[in-house]
Amino acid sequence: MVTVSVFSALMFIAAAISACLAVFAFVVPGQRTHATNTFVMLNLATALWALGGFLRAVTRPPIPPIAAPIGSSMWWIGVLLMFGTAVVPPAWFLFAASHTRRYDLTRGLPRALVGAYFVIVSGAWLTNPLHGLMTARVPGDASAPGALVLSVALVSFGTIIWGVVTVARDFWRRGDPGHRGAAVALVACGMLPVAGAALFVSQRATGLSIPLDPAPILSVPMLIVLAAELFRSGLADVLPVAAAQAFDAMSDIAIVTDARLVVLTLNDAAKRELPTAKPGMQLADVLPETVGHTAECLRSDADYLPFELTRNGNVYWGRIHCTRRRGTAMGAVVLLSDITDLRYAQEQLRKATERNPGTAGVGRTGL
Repeated sequence: MVTVSVFSALMFIAAAISACLAVFAFVVPGQRTHATNTFVMLNLATALWALGGFLRAVTRPPIPPIAAPIGSSMWWIGVLLMFGTAVVPPAWFLFAASHTRRYDLTRGLPRALVGAYFVIVSGAWLTNPLHGLMTARVPGDASAPGALVLSVALVSFGTIIWGVVTVARDFWRRGDPGHRGAAVALVACGMLPVAGAALFVSQRATGLSIPLDPAPILSVPMLIVLAAELFRSGLADVLPVAAAQAFDAMSDIAIVTDARLVVLTLNDAAKRELPTAKPGMQLADVLPETVGHTAECLRSDADYLPFELTRNGNVYWGRIHCTRRRGTAMGAVVLLSDITDLRYAQEQLRKATERNPGTAGVGRTGL
């Protein structure tokens, strides 16, 4: 029997809104980035999770779909519900790390741990009817939490809270009222699905009666706040494809940093000259000679700051170009041009002029 209620209608609306946000995030930017891809993944997972909640609400199965026989129609509803536990927390972690330019958390051991969480949780969920580690069957067509439920809940809740706080802190640090308002709204809305899911998981201990997990519905305000801020900021300031290609083709060393001097990207010339440099590293660990100049440019009202430095026996002409939005420094581009040959030619010309003062005028004109 199919029953439509207010709760099921809200689940369907949540699925539709999340799906629309995923499509919009995928279509609007002209170039895929880590932040874009993980935001799409987060919304798609939430949409499938909410769709599973909608189907469970309208069908009202006697047992949780996760405990239904493998391959049955109820089990497939459980597969949709699985996205809320197995995919949403990893997607939140990767999105928060990408959006805040902490790319070190999107590779290596952190990425392996995220993958391990997904494999373990999804595997335990899909095969739950065989072992009952997520939801155990008890006499009388009832069910009880399995041995893994508490551990999975703690990891998933902790991951989502970390993601919300990390992104909100990034908004707050930008300093202007708009970003700080978004930070407060994100924290307030981000705690709603966590609280709803926590109450649902702990209802046996608290004596509450919550038939379905309300977290997919409560996630929508958070996703809307997040999407509005991201789209307003241009989804991590994505460059057009043509500009990105020109950036990589430059012969000068070029490094883009955010306002905290975290490296966002490097062009091909920088990767050749600085093979150990990676996005997510501090500029001080990549080009320490440029940190003072970059910080000075970001602190001041200047949009351009030239300087000269010597590195590994080569002489470079450096320029800092700051990017500002509404008077707030958003980041900087560090450019280095190798002028070693020019300085050598100038030195040779100076010596020649000293040996033959009569060529001084010609030398200056030629130079």
